[in-house]
Amino acid sequence: MISTYLGEDTFLEGVRRYLKKHAYGNTQTGDLWSSLAEASGKNVEDVMNVWTKNIGFPVVTVMEKGDNTIHLKQNRFLRTGDAKPEDDQVIYPVFLGLRTKDGVDESLTLNGREADFKVPGSDFFKLNANHTGLYRTSYSPERLEKLGAAAKKGLLSIEDRAGMIADAGALATSGYQKTSGVLSLLKGFTTETEFVVWNELVSRVGSVQGAWIFEDQAVRDGIEAFLRDLTSAKAHELGWEFTENDGHIEQQFKAMMFGSAGLAGDGVVIKAAKDMFAKYMTGDKEAIHPNIRGSVFSMALKYGGKEEVWISCTYEFHDADSSLV
Repeated sequence: MISTYLGEDTFLEGVRRYLKKHAYGNTQTGDLWSSLAEASGKNVEDVMNVWTKNIGFPVVTVMEKGDNTIHLKQNRFLRTGDAKPEDDQVIYPVFLGLRTKDGVDESLTLNGREADFKVPGSDFFKLNANHTGLYRTSYSPERLEKLGAAAKKGLLSIEDRAGMIADAGALATSGYQKTSGVLSLLKGFTTETEFVVWNELVSRVGSVQGAWIFEDQAVRDGIEAFLRDLTSAKAHELGWEFTENDGHIEQQFKAMMFGSAGLAGDGVVIKAAKDMFAKYMTGDKEAIHPNIRGSVFSMALKYGGKEEVWISCTYEFHDADSSLV
């Protein structure tokens, strides 16, 4: 965050001065801020003291007023979504990093509780470009849907896409936003190609499922169907065959999508898992690749009959502690 605020070259120059000045000696945090301030000409210590000497970080709520104006308000973010006034006293210098079709404007800072800012146009904008800032951003469901469309058009970086999903998921599960907003955003990611984005996506849908676990079965089934629709095509595209040519990330990607789609009810994946499990039951220990063994056993438990459930439980216990079987 401070590197983006100062500019990378200036930040590195400040670090060089800091290391040279304090070589072979002891330092305090303020010594780094002092060197960065010397290199940049900015009052780094006052800015960073707010971030480093206070607990927590803010959520910035975005309200669109029309006339290419947005109104921003910051409050303390809590996962429980119930920050009391006495817990919401700190005002952070929030570096906005406004991304538009014209590029990224790193000069804008929210220094108060709330303020208005102009944007070049209302068709596309996003705060916290590349997610270098330490805060959550809360958009309206309509804006989230537009950002999902912007991601599909290639207007957002990988960091933007993953961070935006993380923000929306965290805000939905903590009660700051409606669940419909994050689902509207996520449905625009069916053609996503990057593992890190899919990892965040699957994780956040899982968090939503956890938050709604005590709701009606119809609601839970609906979220599961949403995850199935989202992940099935990518799981089929990647497949679940593993070769020596697969890199580490590719192996993780295949395993994650196979498990996500299958446990969400994808019939093709479930059949493949049952076939692997059946071969495994007959003694073919190579039938299930280690990367997806947990997922295959989980599907046997969820979709199998009594025999599959008993055998999968037996093997799971045996793997965990052979003395149990």
